[in-house]
Amino acid sequence: MMKPEITLYCLPCAGSSVAMYQRWGSSLAANINVVGIELSGRGSRFSEPLKTTFSDMVDDIILKLPVEFPARFALFGHSMGGLLAYGVCLKLVQQNRPLPEHLFVSACAAPTHRNNQRFTNLDTHESIIEDLKCLGGTPKEVFEHPDLLDMVVAIFAADIAVCLSFKYQPHPLLKVPVSVLAGDQDSMTEQHYLAWQDITNSVIDYRIFCGGHFYLQPQQDALLAYITNKLTHSTAIARSL
Repeated sequence: MMKPEITLYCLPCAGSSVAMYQRWGSSLAANINVVGIELSGRGSRFSEPLKTTFSDMVDDIILKLPVEFPARFALFGHSMGGLLAYGVCLKLVQQNRPLPEHLFVSACAAPTHRNNQRFTNLDTHESIIEDLKCLGGTPKEVFEHPDLLDMVVAIFAADIAVCLSFKYQPHPLLKVPVSVLAGDQDSMTEQHYLAWQDITNSVIDYRIFCGGHFYLQPQQDALLAYITNKLTHSTAIARSL
């Protein structure tokens, strides 16, 4: 028997847009509705100013979410998107609104174990380009078109500022199950991921996939099978505190 429909809101990583999730819908269970939440200054919102602080970005995302959530919904965020999804949960608690029945954080260090050292040398156009190449998530065509590359670098620089502006503040444990997903060749340590346990009252599910920071590209089928399994076997409903 088909489970009731669930909406999976997806948040992109730094320097990217919701286009990174455009093929997910056809590979997930029929009852999972994928909705990308576009960030300002990119994609369909290219004409809007880029946000440069974590709080402004979260507030903007909240405005793009529906006033009345579907009966069932979950959040997925990759890298910076995972941190933003966490921030959205905190904001929903503050607003006494329903919480997602599941939070998926991918290639994202826990809020209590953020390490911004890698950003300290990303202070020039050239250094950001080299970092994008090393991460491996940017299509090679981008590097072949200077105007497009300049746009991506500008977005990535603003997103770096967003990440650097984040400051963890202790809070009551979130009543949200959390899946922590990562590539086994990423630069972060297990400690960075397991520390997500610090923010939830549920035991986190920590899963490793083959690959680097953008493991979700070569491992898309395995990742989506995992998400499908989690959401179709969930008996939880949207909660509020």
